[in-house]
Amino acid sequence: MSSQNNDIAAKKTTTSWAMRPALLFAFAALLVVLDLSSKAWATAELANAAHPLVWTQMQGKTPQAALAERGIVGQEAQKIADSGALARLQRSTWKATEVVSTAMLGKHVVVTAGSGYANPRAARMLNRHVGKPLVEVLADGWRVDSERVAGLLAQAWQVSDLPVEFDKPLLAGEALASFDRTIVLLPNWLHFVYAENPGAAFSFLVDAPAMLRHLLFTVISSLAALALCWWLFKGHGGTVLTSWSLAAILGGAIGNVIDRLHYHVVIDFIYMFFVSDGKVHGWPVYNVADMGITVGVILIAAESLFRRQPAPVAPATAQPPA
Repeated sequence: MSSQNNDIAAKKTTTSWAMRPALLFAFAALLVVLDLSSKAWATAELANAAHPLVWTQMQGKTPQAALAERGIVGQEAQKIADSGALARLQRSTWKATEVVSTAMLGKHVVVTAGSGYANPRAARMLNRHVGKPLVEVLADGWRVDSERVAGLLAQAWQVSDLPVEFDKPLLAGEALASFDRTIVLLPNWLHFVYAENPGAAFSFLVDAPAMLRHLLFTVISSLAALALCWWLFKGHGGTVLTSWSLAAILGGAIGNVIDRLHYHVVIDFIYMFFVSDGKVHGWPVYNVADMGITVGVILIAAESLFRRQPAPVAPATAQPPA
């Protein structure tokens, strides 16, 4: 009977340890899904000057109605309208071969699809662009190869000189763009903003050559994710807390790797800050993947710091012969 009980206990122990990697990988996968879905939401609902919100089917629709379709109503809609972030769009007449002139300064051109990265993309002509070929400026602004600019430009939009009337329908052939949208959850503390980080944490190496930066971070992140997968699969996670922490780090690493492969940048949208003496003090904009990585690292460090060490065992003393 005792032998049978021991066999059952051993079987339960083996089963629990066999299931443990599966549970950890399932948790990491759940974190990846949450991270990617939240980034997709941020890409679709938030905007900045380089990544506007665009409505293309606008004939007979008012800007007010278009914003309401995305749940932007009341004071938020009026704030966007008053800030000058709304613009009428018309099909672009620019050619990729022309050179940027002073007459083009301040003008925006928008591509709504096909850039291959976080769409839509917008590029604004600035002083530093004057005298440069338009194809070079747009390839950099849209993060595409120069060969693709002409095809994208043929379907792109330019900002019209006509003013936006909030409650007046747009005309046939026109589109609407909003170059700014921030969601305020807690005023002066927690906002959702759209941001793209081409570097690592805290914008590390953000000024390095784009291809070098992309390859470096993608390879390092991929190798780290593979190492964590092997470590957890082999059951080397250590304590229960350490294992779950490593799974959180794994999920975050995979989420950011997918972003780098797809967008060549990491999409961030959570911004925490506070205002003191008229100055804004904020944490760098982050995402769900960063939360998993950060919490995992903190838990591992805390456990290492506060874990009780086993009491030293006194050496056995030799017994005198009887």
